[in-house]
Amino acid sequence: MELFYYDSNNLKKAVSFTSVLISKTEFDQFNGAQKYVMSECFNAFDGDMFKLNPKEDTQVIGYLQSWVYFQDYETDIRREFTFKENVISRARKLLLRAAQPFSKSRSVETLMFIGVHVRRGDTVEPRQIQYGYVHPPVTYYYKAMDYFLKLSNGKSNVLFVYCSDDINWVRKTMNNVTEKYNMAFMEGNSGVVDLAILSLCNHTIISTGTFGWWAAFLAGGETVYYPYVAREGSGLRSRYSDDLEDFWLPGWISME
Repeated sequence: MELFYYDSNNLKKAVSFTSVLISKTEFDQFNGAQKYVMSECFNAFDGDMFKLNPKEDTQVIGYLQSWVYFQDYETDIRREFTFKENVISRARKLLLRAAQPFSKSRSVETLMFIGVHVRRGDTVEPRQIQYGYVHPPVTYYYKAMDYFLKLSNGKSNVLFVYCSDDINWVRKTMNNVTEKYNMAFMEGNSGVVDLAILSLCNHTIISTGTFGWWAAFLAGGETVYYPYVAREGSGLRSRYSDDLEDFWLPGWISME
């Protein structure tokens, strides 16, 4: 089946799609079948998605946030999510500039870059917390950074690159451990550029949410994640499978 994208998709400003974009007019005139991903479980795998009729046009509605959907098509997905040259070029420049103070006499390319994504934004609002959003404790980030310090044989070999929708909170929170870890805080960038920066890193530490998930997927390497996607028993938690095995990629490292 041929894949089409809706032309108003903001992703087209960031990535070079190889698939066809259709206009709003064409989209509004769509007369094919509509297929809803599990309406109450958007972040879990829905096996019925593999039962689409190849002889009819189908509009998929909902999230497809499970690696199971594209485990056999990873190459295709990565090709579709190739950043445009102006985006990836800016990300490279910012990453190398951030690394300069820590490189000393060595080349910055010899550093191990660990992308760290901290999601906060609207998820710290009372109504979102009530819905089920959670945030990893600061000790989670310490443990994850310690893991990569051991992996890289010492502080001088690794740089933790922090991206967040609340970078001021991150900087303030991490202020007391700057002597132990080399950290760079990426400020003033769009979400697209932050995602591109994280994708260029060797390994990844993520908090909760799908932004960090995709950053880790695009980066490859090792990924450390916080296993509690939502508060148990909450509305948000019900949108995931019970065991989360269809959400976290095999090989990713759970850490509390």
